[in-house]
Amino acid sequence: MPEDHKVPRGDYEVRESLAKTELAEGRDLNRADAFNEYFRQVYGNVSRAPEVKVLDGKKPFQDAHAGLYFGQVADAYRMIEGEMVPVIVRGYDREKVNELLGVILNTRDRETRKAAWRALQGYTLNIYAHQAKKLLQPDETRPRILEPVPELVERARRLGAEPLAIYQWPETARYDLKLGIVPEVEADLMTSL
Repeated sequence: MPEDHKVPRGDYEVRESLAKTELAEGRDLNRADAFNEYFRQVYGNVSRAPEVKVLDGKKPFQDAHAGLYFGQVADAYRMIEGEMVPVIVRGYDREKVNELLGVILNTRDRETRKAAWRALQGYTLNIYAHQAKKLLQPDETRPRILEPVPELVERARRLGAEPLAIYQWPETARYDLKLGIVPEVEADLMTSL
């Protein structure tokens, strides 16, 4: 449960409320069937999720997400205040990320590209826009950290469009399953932004 108790309506709200009830009633969560009732109630109430405004009207949450209306879904279900910027972490799995970006750059089939974008989410994190702005600008204490994603810049060039505001963490950085991104800069850089 978020500290400020701000939970998006719909699915998140239903799950948070049901989990709180289960814990308040002191249910034995070690029973094999402990979660049967919880999930029955969750799936029975998910349809209450508000619709997401998209270009051509409104769509149910799942349809908007499946249709890659990520910005609109994020606006409708924002749990963290502040504008966020996506950052691709190639160091998590360079081969896979390179493959997915290659598909996005070179494939004409829209469905194949959509699938690659979806898969790329697993290698992407979001940081606050004000952090990204600082990480894009070098200063006397550190080099520029974030870089544009070359494949996305090239795709935008081919389409005659502006590149998406999606960046990549330096390829030399590594990803630790417990710590997340391990930067090759001062340890307190991210917390000082």
